[in-house]
Amino acid sequence: MSNLQRHPIWKRHFKSAAALGDYSTRELSRRLGNDPISNLTQRQIRMVMIIRDHTESGRPGMLLKELAEKAEVSPSSASTMVNALVRKGILERRNCPEDRRAVRISLSGPLQSYLLASDQLLNEKLAGISSIIGEERMRCWSEVVDIIIRELETTR
Repeated sequence: MSNLQRHPIWKRHFKSAAALGDYSTRELSRRLGNDPISNLTQRQIRMVMIIRDHTESGRPGMLLKELAEKAEVSPSSASTMVNALVRKGILERRNCPEDRRAVRISLSGPLQSYLLASDQLLNEKLAGISSIIGEERMRCWSEVVDIIIRELETTR
């Protein structure tokens, strides 16, 4: 029996992702004393990441309809999740300057600061791992992860 059969790669992938998440949570809690996303559900975290990806590409916050489509939930479910995340201080609603009837949903300032700190922390950790395994392996790993993401996103 091969190593891949005994220890399926998907299990190791989830384990590495969980270890990165645990490291980030532990270190950020130690450094900042606050983790605004620790009490969020997986669906809420997914919604936050969808909005983050959208706004990091230079676009303004998302319309509720866009968010619902991207999250693959009904507009009413998206609205319920957004309301809960606004109450928790995770998301903000802003009037759309192009259409006064529309509201754009974006990450709150405190959450943006937290995510920037998290990015910096994880980049530092991965740079340390890269110095152990080598830049070429790290580049290959990054390429493989990109392929996995692309393949999984196209099979929805």
